[in-house]
Amino acid sequence: MCHRPDAGVPIVVNARIDTFLPTGGIPAPERLAETVGRGRLYRDAGADCVYPIGVRDRHDLATLVEELPGPVNGNTGEGLDLATLRELGVARVSYGPRIYRAALAELRSAVQALV
Repeated sequence: MCHRPDAGVPIVVNARIDTFLPTGGIPAPERLAETVGRGRLYRDAGADCVYPIGVRDRHDLATLVEELPGPVNGNTGEGLDLATLRELGVARVSYGPRIYRAALAELRSAVQALV
């Protein structure tokens, strides 16, 4: 976390990079290089952390942590639990809507059991 004196409170500017999302429009072979390029631009512009959302591959995430200056945000997922993310050097972890979706599925099951 970085302190921004002009804000009066400690905040983090976490720059989201959508290159790994299907809607990002970046062909799979170009995603890693495009993400590194965008991440460096965000950091140069003052972002405290970069968030390459949608990265599912351990090798890709490790490369991003190595190639990008500063902290990298990662997502948990299949093969990317907290221990693995820590090992890779991820500085910040997001769960996205995963917990919400799990709770909603549990609620749906409980309601269906009442019917």
